[in-house]
Amino acid sequence: MKHRTLWAVCLLSALVGVDCKKSEGSSPQGSASGGGPGGRRGGKGAGLAFAVDTMDVESKKLTYAVTAPGTVEAFERVQVTARVAGIVDKVAFSEGQDVKKGATLVLIDGERFRLAVNSAKAALDKAQANQKDIEAMIKRREGASDKNPGLIPGEELETYRTRGLTAKADSAVASEALKVAELNLRDSAVRAPMEGVIQTRTVETGQFVQAGAILATLLRNDPLLLRFQVEPSEAVRLKAGMNADFTMRETQRAFTAAITLVAGAADPTTHMVVVTAQVKTDEHRYWLRPGSFCDVTVDVGAGRDAPVIPRSAVRATDHGQVAYVVEGDVAKERVLSLGMNTKDGWVEVRSGLAAGEKLVIRGAEALTTGAKVIISKQGPPAPTATATAHDGDMPAPQGTGVVPAAAPSGSGRGRRGAP
Repeated sequence: MKHRTLWAVCLLSALVGVDCKKSEGSSPQGSASGGGPGGRRGGKGAGLAFAVDTMDVESKKLTYAVTAPGTVEAFERVQVTARVAGIVDKVAFSEGQDVKKGATLVLIDGERFRLAVNSAKAALDKAQANQKDIEAMIKRREGASDKNPGLIPGEELETYRTRGLTAKADSAVASEALKVAELNLRDSAVRAPMEGVIQTRTVETGQFVQAGAILATLLRNDPLLLRFQVEPSEAVRLKAGMNADFTMRETQRAFTAAITLVAGAADPTTHMVVVTAQVKTDEHRYWLRPGSFCDVTVDVGAGRDAPVIPRSAVRATDHGQVAYVVEGDVAKERVLSLGMNTKDGWVEVRSGLAAGEKLVIRGAEALTTGAKVIISKQGPPAPTATATAHDGDMPAPQGTGVVPAAAPSGSGRGRRGAP
């Protein structure tokens, strides 16, 4: 029994010794391989090194553009109204109909207004006849008084002269009443104030309408207008005569308009500046409709040469936007002043980086100034299409901005995304 117990103790001691030797042998191997978290490498006593990907910062020629969502609008939108009250005798148009300027659209109570004109003419004839009669009486009495002074009292002459003035005024009133009656007769035939297309009809035959009632909406579509809004800081880049290229969202067809007006003040509600442009192409008669939405781009000229880097290489910190560069085998933090972003994820650097420096584009999460690094991969990242263009130092306002239209490594034209 004692022999069995002694044998078991010896066997257990041997197994423990083998395991300890394996552990001691594996420890240096793991230390040499840099098995620590975050891709760190290094040997025993040599410190930590971070594996990073880098690219050489390049300077690019940036072309700036203002982009914004826009709306196609009719040149004029007129509400055709009744100028007299009455029963509608006839509606001479339909929705969607093209009409010429002066075309009759609605007839209102024409017979009643013709009778009113005839009555006004008769009243004028009566007033004029009475005026002539009184003027003749005055003339006879004045002649008799001249031949026989004192024959006709002076008070009687003054009375007749006053009656003459009253008759003259009555004639003038009757004349103006006739003009009003003729104007009402003319207004009873409602005519198109301009050439255009009938958008809506809001009147029916036999309906009684009051003066001022809306009978139809008339659009003038030639030329069409393009309206969009930009920030005040961007409005200063826009001038009358510049071309505004826009693409319809429904059809993706591209058109061009010429800027005619940049509002002198921002809207007090939206704090945006309204820009108006006139569509130049004749094709708009078929493809464009007022009220359609589009995306507008206005090239505002070449910018400047500036370093452009991936937005993903920039980190936001308490002391600003930062990125890391590699000098030798050491990481250095740079505080950046950023400009505009491109649609595909690149950003302009106004200060803080220079062309030719080696920028860390991956693996910078754990870096600090002075950290040791090992470059795993050198070269620019594949461009993405997730970024929205806006000023790099400020939050991006939705849908508009002055942005670089060129970016490195095959990236697309920089612009703001539509809302």
